Amino acid sequence: MRRDSPHVAFATWTGAFVLAAVVGLYTKPADSAIALFWPAAGVAVSWLLASRTAPARAGVLLVVASVLVVQATVVYDGVAAVLLVAAAHVVLAGGCAALLHRLALSEAGPEDPWGPLRSAHGLMAVIVSAAAASLGTSPLIAAAVVASGGAWSWETPLAWTGRNAVAVVLVTVTVVAVCSDGRSTLAVRDRVRAPRPSRSGLGARVGGSVPELGLLLLATATALVVVFQVAPGLPLVFVLVAVVAWAGARFAVETAALHVLATSMAVIAATALGVGPFAEVTDPLMRALVAQLFVGLCFCLALTLALGEERHERLATRLRASEAEARAQADLLATVTASMTDALVVLGADGRVVLANQAARSLLGGSTVVALDDPARHGFFLPDGTPIPTEDGLHTRALRGETVAGELVQHVAADSGERRFLSVGAAPLPGAQPSAVFLLRDVTREQMHLRQVQGFAGMVAHDLKSPLAALTGWHQMLDEELDALGAPAATAAGMNDRIGSSTRRMARLIDDLLGYARAQAAEHHPEPVDLDAVVGEVLADRPDLGPGAVTCATGAVLHADTVQLRQVMANLVGNALKYVAPGTTPRVRISARTTHGWDEVVVDDNGVGIPAGQHEAVFDPFVRMHTGYEGTGLGLAICRTVADKHGGSLTARTGPEGVGTRMVLRLPSGGPGVGPGVGPGTERPSARPASDRVVPGALRPVGSAERG
Repeated sequence: MRRDSPHVAFATWTGAFVLAAVVGLYTKPADSAIALFWPAAGVAVSWLLASRTAPARAGVLLVVASVLVVQATVVYDGVAAVLLVAAAHVVLAGGCAALLHRLALSEAGPEDPWGPLRSAHGLMAVIVSAAAASLGTSPLIAAAVVASGGAWSWETPLAWTGRNAVAVVLVTVTVVAVCSDGRSTLAVRDRVRAPRPSRSGLGARVGGSVPELGLLLLATATALVVVFQVAPGLPLVFVLVAVVAWAGARFAVETAALHVLATSMAVIAATALGVGPFAEVTDPLMRALVAQLFVGLCFCLALTLALGEERHERLATRLRASEAEARAQADLLATVTASMTDALVVLGADGRVVLANQAARSLLGGSTVVALDDPARHGFFLPDGTPIPTEDGLHTRALRGETVAGELVQHVAADSGERRFLSVGAAPLPGAQPSAVFLLRDVTREQMHLRQVQGFAGMVAHDLKSPLAALTGWHQMLDEELDALGAPAATAAGMNDRIGSSTRRMARLIDDLLGYARAQAAEHHPEPVDLDAVVGEVLADRPDLGPGAVTCATGAVLHADTVQLRQVMANLVGNALKYVAPGTTPRVRISARTTHGWDEVVVDDNGVGIPAGQHEAVFDPFVRMHTGYEGTGLGLAICRTVADKHGGSLTARTGPEGVGTRMVLRLPSGGPGVGPGVGPGTERPSARPASDRVVPGALRPVGSAERG
């Protein structure tokens, strides 16, 4: 409810309450202390619900008490009786409002504070609260009757309970229907249920067509005349039940509430005048109770139907909006996928093409089913042109839950024989049936460029190393001649040593440049790799190591390219052994674990460490953190490139207890193939020196491995 001024609102509510009390007083039979209808109780509860502050609610209760004291003096004798009547009405209104706040309004929002009551749950909360408050105050009104000189009767509290409960329900729910739009219940802004296309103007406001509303009013008036005037002695009151059911089923909540409220007041007025079937009840208290129960039943029936229809229409509106949004998203997805130059395809577990854009349909030659056991049938091969193994195919891995990032395949067009290189990404999709999405990007031009770069790097390295090799040979021959001359040639021998050192540094630089270029362009073919065996091959080229210098007994089997993993471990182990303080015996510990779908290889050392804030910079090419150690600054850059190509990462940290360096290599887990006895999230501790396990054919550690 919007109010221009709190004072105007207070005056309006006060006038409404006084008017309702006067109307109720006129429905009191002459031989009864209980009126047939007491709308003032409903107005008081509604007023309290509309008051947002404690002082405002206190003012409401003061007005209620004052008006009831004045009116009670007309009906009851004695100060005690008057005060009991006023107290009963104050407690009734306050108790009912408090119960409603607890049962339905505790989480109401400020934009629609009465919204939760505009629902079937809210209607039930009003009924329960009104009945409980009325029943709880019935002893007060019975005591007031006795204090006024009347006799005790069980009909008095019963009639009080029925009258006030029905009045509170009728008036409060009608006020809620008129003042609330129900946004708190379904978050829909429409005031009435969505009108049919033919409705407009008044028809849209009442929730039904104007002619139908006219027919309803005519039928209601006719039924009232027949039941209460033409044939009051016949049991035709059920006709009114049909009329109010019509109003609830066909019209908006506010229309139905106002219609039934007006009909109820007509029934009460006729009964108060001694007309109609309810007037046949001789006991005035029972007459009031029967009439109240009838109008309460009619009101609850109509409102239950109207609220149910409103909820149904709002849910239907929400469903239509969701369907429209889903169609819009589907159209957007179709437009995006159709405009993509990359091929996008979704495959089911049986190879059925669930979704494919035009680029994918061209690649598949229009096939609607992919032969998962024979990718070559659709022109897909490994980069070297060999068939793709079924058990290691991208589709097989994706359908069993593995995410594939940027793996290279070769595609041969069936009609033209054109060969293209495709970078394939794949991921499983959620759902009851296994399915996966594949994105294929044409990287033929990039691959050709990389091959050219690789060939150029090889050519440059060869052209640079040829004269370098000749220089190295002449240096060795000169060294032998100087040795033969003995002491007189000591100065020349020193100069020759410097020539040899520079030659070796030049050779290392060329080797590392070539290795860096190859790491950038190299293809990788992941397969199960025994980490301990790889480390053993690396250490086989280090006969200078003492026992226990490197410990590695992980039992881990990684999913990686064997050659590239060996290159990474050679660099990491080489760095760990090289970067130690003078006089310190190097100690390197290699461990591994599987956690959350990743395999982690950890290399700890007791070296000089990495300066604070430089743990990421060490992976940049040509970066050197420490002087006095040989290296080119390319080793860790090569390692980071290999890790990235595997979809993993390589990070540097300060070593355990702040000593040395910890290198962490993370690679996507290959699932089955993890070393025996190692569970997810458990570390595989190093137990024995890896130098005890030497495998022939080792890869020489890259001499350019450079941490700092």
